[in-house]
Amino acid sequence: MVPVGADWTDNTKLLGFYNPLANDGKGKYVKTQILSLIERANSHPTVPFFLILDEMNLSHVERYFADFLSHMET
Repeated sequence: MVPVGADWTDNTKLLGFYNPLANDGKGKYVKTQILSLIERANSHPTVPFFLILDEMNLSHVERYFADFLSHMET
């Protein structure tokens, strides 16, 4: 269960982001709980995984979830 906040204006809260300043300037990809769940689900295709986005209506869904839905359709 992941709480959605009013500050969710893009998909970085879903899939993470690259932080070029991390790791002494070498950069690092910052993962989210959701991305970790997706990776675990991908490595265990026979096990059901569930993601609950609590209070999705606190932010505009089309701003943070559109890219994710597009990829699911393909």
